[in-house]
Amino acid sequence: MATYKAGTGGKVTIGTTDLTVGQWNVAIDVDYEDTTNSGSDTLANNTNVVAKEQIPIAGQLSADFEAVFDSDAPPWDDPPNLQAGEQVAIKLYVGNTSTYWYAAKFDVKHAEITNVIGGKITWKVSGVSNGAWACPA
Repeated sequence: MATYKAGTGGKVTIGTTDLTVGQWNVAIDVDYEDTTNSGSDTLANNTNVVAKEQIPIAGQLSADFEAVFDSDAPPWDDPPNLQAGEQVAIKLYVGNTSTYWYAAKFDVKHAEITNVIGGKITWKVSGVSNGAWACPA
């Protein structure tokens, strides 16, 4: 039987600073290198098309999240230092667990603050890993 988890308690940690978030997203992209060579299968599916041999060579974690503005730790303070062009360590926790996605070097590509009159102030951040990253084990 399946056990489903709620996103409640899911958080984002920048360095050692926990952020209150409304949501976060992670995507993993992998690039492939074409390794076709003279030893490769010369025909694919009985056509005149050379079979391509590809191997994964690099991967990148991209993430975005929306956090609630905290006047005790505004995004421009260090930490969390979440401004476009900055690099931070990031952990994105899965629900109310100790399981997380991690990038030691996360390049902030976009930072946006939204001030809703009569509502909460939020800030949206997106970026990509720069080097090693880890998915939950």
